[in-house]
Amino acid sequence: MNYNEAFIPAPILRIEDPEVLKVLIHPLRSRILGLLGPQARTVKELASELDLAPSHLYYHTKLLLKAGLIVAVGERRLGNLTEASYRVAALDFDASPILGSKEGGRSAFEARIASIADLMASSIKASARDMASLLEGAEERPKKEGGGPSLVLRMAEARLGPAAYEDFSRRLMALMDEFSALPLEPEESEGEEIRNYVLNLGFYPQAGSTKAKE
Repeated sequence: MNYNEAFIPAPILRIEDPEVLKVLIHPLRSRILGLLGPQARTVKELASELDLAPSHLYYHTKLLLKAGLIVAVGERRLGNLTEASYRVAALDFDASPILGSKEGGRSAFEARIASIADLMASSIKASARDMASLLEGAEERPKKEGGGPSLVLRMAEARLGPAAYEDFSRRLMALMDEFSALPLEPEESEGEEIRNYVLNLGFYPQAGSTKAKE
């Protein structure tokens, strides 16, 4: 396997191939991409993070590599074995070109949209499970550790024109980039609890809310 040890993920990768989209929108592969954003990991390290057997991930990693969504950046020695380590090809993926394409007819277009809907539903379910575990764990933690779980949920609506939408979208992406670029804390830090945090973002025009100019 060829390694690109100097590789730096691109800011964004536009998806224009339906086959690459199929690889991207699988829920487990999306979680793998999320873990490979902040730093390089081997399959065994990914398996540990996801609480899965490594054998369950090799197939998915191979598909991601073949689709150009991840890059082999080096290798690490784990015990007596040496394994490849991977990074995401880009920090963000833009599937709008292929999602909006009418290529393949109406049925193909609807299938692509349905796939994205399935991915969003799976992501929401996974987040809900994480939140439920967090809330359950909070009941068992000593009161002195703080007032409640580290959970922030908010939803808001605003009416925006094209310029305001573009400006706010750029600022949101900058904030996501800032979050992704935060330095990783050591897994063990004396006197402190170190956790992985997840930031989910959804920012889109509400269906049926378009108001024509008079």
